[in-house]
Amino acid sequence: TSEIYTSLFVGSGRCVYETGVGATCCDEVAEYWDRYTAAGKELTAAAAVSLVYYDYPAMLVEAMQQAGTVTDTDAIVAALEGLTYDGVLGNAMSFDDEHIISHGYDLCFVDQGEYDCGNFDPDTPAAPVVEEVAAPTGTVKVGLITSLTGDFVVYGDVIEGGVSLAVEEINAAGGFEVDGTVYTIDLVTVDTRSDTSAAAAAATELIRDEGGDFLIGPGIDHFTELVIPLTQPEKIIHLSSSTLLSDFLSPENVAPGGENHYLFKTQSAFTVMMELFGKGAKAFLPDSEKSVIFLPEDDIVQWITPMIQGGFEAIGHSVETVAYPPGTTDFAPFLTKAKALEPDLVHFWYNPPDEMAALRDALELDVAGAYYLHSVDPGVFKEEFP
Repeated sequence: TSEIYTSLFVGSGRCVYETGVGATCCDEVAEYWDRYTAAGKELTAAAAVSLVYYDYPAMLVEAMQQAGTVTDTDAIVAALEGLTYDGVLGNAMSFDDEHIISHGYDLCFVDQGEYDCGNFDPDTPAAPVVEEVAAPTGTVKVGLITSLTGDFVVYGDVIEGGVSLAVEEINAAGGFEVDGTVYTIDLVTVDTRSDTSAAAAAATELIRDEGGDFLIGPGIDHFTELVIPLTQPEKIIHLSSSTLLSDFLSPENVAPGGENHYLFKTQSAFTVMMELFGKGAKAFLPDSEKSVIFLPEDDIVQWITPMIQGGFEAIGHSVETVAYPPGTTDFAPFLTKAKALEPDLVHFWYNPPDEMAALRDALELDVAGAYYLHSVDPGVFKEEFP
């Protein structure tokens, strides 16, 4: 029998499926998923990614309230830099001196149908609170750029789901008050169509035609790289989970007057993520020594593969990579190549539907003794692999 472990953002999967995954459940996160599905948002394999975006509209609101302005983005950036926020993603969330957030992950180990979930962050997440206020008298425009169609819709849909749910809840509570005026959020969403040129055009149109001082997304690395040069000169506060943001953020260039002063990363640095995943691999699979990374051969590979390799080499693994063309439905030829490398552990990365389809083939071919699925919610996994 093979051993499998899946990753998710702190608290998510075991709180969706209380009886099926893990011994404990965080009530606040369980309530989040209840609200998420009640709002008509689909609980897909990648739904946990919505948690990387859900807290940030409320964090922007709190920063605006502390700054006493909805238009002075320098003052709002200063408030964000000093903000400590208890959200669904984690307790005491704050940005470091490179504008990178810190949060934990859960890793769930699956062995012959039994689940053992470990939270690699000691904090327990708490639900955000938005106080009810009087009737709104103004609006704050927030732009969202994400992939609602095309190859990356698996992530784009849940990013939209997390952000729109947060905005709906803030507005339903009556909005928020800043300096005597009550505001609601006007969320303007544009589709990248999972295409680089469309992403840049969408950002240009959003900034030019819609205005606004706040932008969320895109979450896909090479799209984000095209949008940053558009937001920063305009002093637009720009939040994204993109992995490559670590290359754009340093104490020097996020300081006042710095090139990317208005740019914030809403997901832990990839090096931190890999460190946590490495701890999970060592905890669950202490005797493993050789890994194969299995992922689609697209533009993102050049960004994340070296970091994944580095993270697992740091825990003593030798690492090889096997890539398959996007759109692949028969993974057997590529998994046969992976099997020839005799891995202890195969890592399936960043496309949950592909990951679960490839895992079925890998189990049939007996490629390795253990498998890792990135960002596949353990509850969804349990439904697919009862």
